[in-house]
Amino acid sequence: MNSLKLLILLLACAMIYSRKTVPREHKCGHDQHKFDLKFVDIPVENAPGRSGEARGQNSSPDGGNGDGNDGNDGNSKDKDNNERILQTTYPNMRIYANYDNLKIGTASFLTYIQNELVPSVVSMLQKLLKTKYPVIGNLQIPSYYSTVCGVTTPTALISGGVPADLALLITAFEDTMSSTIAYASPCVLQTSVNRPILGLVSFNTAQVQVPGGDPLTHEDNLMTTLHEITHVLGFSSSLFQYFVDANGYKRTGHILTRSIGGSTYSVINLLPLTTKIREHFGCSTLEGGIMENQGGSGSMGSHFERRFYGFEYMTSSIVPDMRISNLTLALLEGSGWYFPDYSFAEPMNWGKGQGCTFVTGSCTTSLGKPAFSEFCTSGSFGCSPTARVGVSCNPSDMFNNGCSWFVPLGQNDCEDPDAISSALLPTMEAYGGATGSRCFTGNLAQSYSFYGNYGYCFKYTCEGTGLSTVLKVQIGTTTVTCSVAGSISVPGLTGKLACPDPIKFCGTFGQSFCKRGCMGNGSCVSGKCQCVAGWGGLDCGQKV
Repeated sequence: MNSLKLLILLLACAMIYSRKTVPREHKCGHDQHKFDLKFVDIPVENAPGRSGEARGQNSSPDGGNGDGNDGNDGNSKDKDNNERILQTTYPNMRIYANYDNLKIGTASFLTYIQNELVPSVVSMLQKLLKTKYPVIGNLQIPSYYSTVCGVTTPTALISGGVPADLALLITAFEDTMSSTIAYASPCVLQTSVNRPILGLVSFNTAQVQVPGGDPLTHEDNLMTTLHEITHVLGFSSSLFQYFVDANGYKRTGHILTRSIGGSTYSVINLLPLTTKIREHFGCSTLEGGIMENQGGSGSMGSHFERRFYGFEYMTSSIVPDMRISNLTLALLEGSGWYFPDYSFAEPMNWGKGQGCTFVTGSCTTSLGKPAFSEFCTSGSFGCSPTARVGVSCNPSDMFNNGCSWFVPLGQNDCEDPDAISSALLPTMEAYGGATGSRCFTGNLAQSYSFYGNYGYCFKYTCEGTGLSTVLKVQIGTTTVTCSVAGSISVPGLTGKLACPDPIKFCGTFGQSFCKRGCMGNGSCVSGKCQCVAGWGGLDCGQKV
């Protein structure tokens, strides 16, 4: 390699890896602040009528049998089926957020948390979830609990209560030495059916960025907040043991310990979670949702295992373009407390249809090469799992059990308009969420040759169906057609574009969908959100 080519290569690498913003990564602090769970005998509808028994005894008539088909008799299964039929009659969750203990932070931080961020997520969850056990009357905490979750109990929750099924205490802390953005914890459960009725969500003022109009920063904050509240709702190692069956009795036998691929995991075996897990991977022998087995108490056991679930939003760290999959919704339904609206689920292709060996086998071949397209070789360059970000292969993700993958930390985010400043072909690429571009790889240049592949953000269209599907990629004013996977030349440029398989790309990365179900604040039309008055943004998640 001559000195000129070496200089050009180094400059290209510098452009790719530079970014005005730091990588947007979130380390969940959940369970680092565990509080002793309290039980309050608040009346709820549809309770089994034996106050305390469901909590205190393993009285479930349908103890899990370890095969994903909980229920030892037909009557219990009929009960499950009837509940699915009747679920439309249950009311939507009422969630009350209290800010009495939110006292740390700048004025802009406090305003953003209280008036924009938390209300957006609460609004979404109230439309996403129905509850089988709504509170009768007001949710009221006994006066002798002067403190809950380590903070002062809000007066509103003691004096008369509030019309809600779940109360969230919103607080903040400042820790400049910690990478934790936020943490959450359930604190109070209802006595007869164990459902969480009060929890805490706390934000680190040193890590939470006030967006100032930046939609990507707001998106990261939305996903962090949604992630944390989902812990309070039930996705927590401290709550799995309190899940109830279709009759409202405490479940047994649904928390398993299994050796998978030489490592030990906790596995949550519930309907409909296990069924959807099997459908997702195309493996009929999987026993349930596999929980994270690495990290400290803030990660282990309370998240999906990153190695198997990639960028699902309930894995242990937040990265750009995480997805709300039907798997987390199925776990919440399996808790026995909720009925989710599955129309909010987003497409998640990580491991989809890859079969049992994706879970039970190795992520590399005997030659040390990736065994599946989800993984990569250290030092290589490619696109993130959703084809949104161009990144280098990352071997250092602590939650991926030694499997390298293209972690989308934001170096070349196609939805970030500022990333145009580091584009290799700035006059030909398209950046920004409204452009609808995706990441493609190649070694394209205008007057010189690159060695290896790099990431580009181009607009595209999918045409045709089935085997006749073609992918058209727009590179500046030139459009090239990818009819099969392979390299293709682009008029006027040196190097080549790496065409993905058009059938696979158009059926996965190229799918049009509405992010986060338009946050419940709009309707999805042809893959785009049409927001109701007062809400805006690509996902209707920003107050206007």
